[in-house]
Amino acid sequence: MKISKKRGLFGIGRRFVFTLALFLLVFAAASVVKIQAAGNVTGWLWGGGAESDGVKPWDGSNTNVRWISINSDNPEVSHAIPYGVSIPSSDGNVTGYAWSGGDDSGPGLGWIDFNPNGVDGIQNTADDHCTTGSPSATQYRAASCVAVSNCGSPGVKRVGDNIEGCARIVEIAKASAVGNSGGWEGWLKVKGSTYGVKISMMDGAAKDPSSDTAGTAGANELGWVDFSRAKYEEPCTPLCGS
Repeated sequence: MKISKKRGLFGIGRRFVFTLALFLLVFAAASVVKIQAAGNVTGWLWGGGAESDGVKPWDGSNTNVRWISINSDNPEVSHAIPYGVSIPSSDGNVTGYAWSGGDDSGPGLGWIDFNPNGVDGIQNTADDHCTTGSPSATQYRAASCVAVSNCGSPGVKRVGDNIEGCARIVEIAKASAVGNSGGWEGWLKVKGSTYGVKISMMDGAAKDPSSDTAGTAGANELGWVDFSRAKYEEPCTPLCGS
């Protein structure tokens, strides 16, 4: 998962202010958006962090995104709002939200939106989650809803055994609308030329994070994210259980 980054434009002080503001926003975000019910992917993503040299293998210099829950049905989760991520059985839009709630080492990132364009996957329509205007109950406001150029259109899609495109960290997007994101946009890229996420690798078994074959995605703003701890379940047909 790759997050776009503008290096060298913002100092440590600006990053500290943004981090503090993000901390406060995440824990005041109970009514940010109306989240859809749990999807067909369970388990956790692991955010290892951004490396000083920007490449793997990881050397321990990281921002520690930590655990990201991809489904409110995870037994370890206690969450009042049902949420989850759904991957279709064939090519199409990935939908839903994941939740980064943090742990003892620090705050999390809040909601991660896998379909900023809404379920139709088409930008500038009524069901968009991201808006630059006044948000409805199902939307959040950002400085821009146009994904970075190497993401294609906003949102994540299934293409064969891969998922590609960009999800978005809602609180960073919201902070950008008021000029308090420290230059970050919050786009999370799930496929690049040298990394990506394969659905067949999402079997719930943690794999070597130094191997791109393990279902690993990359990021510059906040670091690498490992998808191999999540488990994909084929969507049920009407004949399931019969």
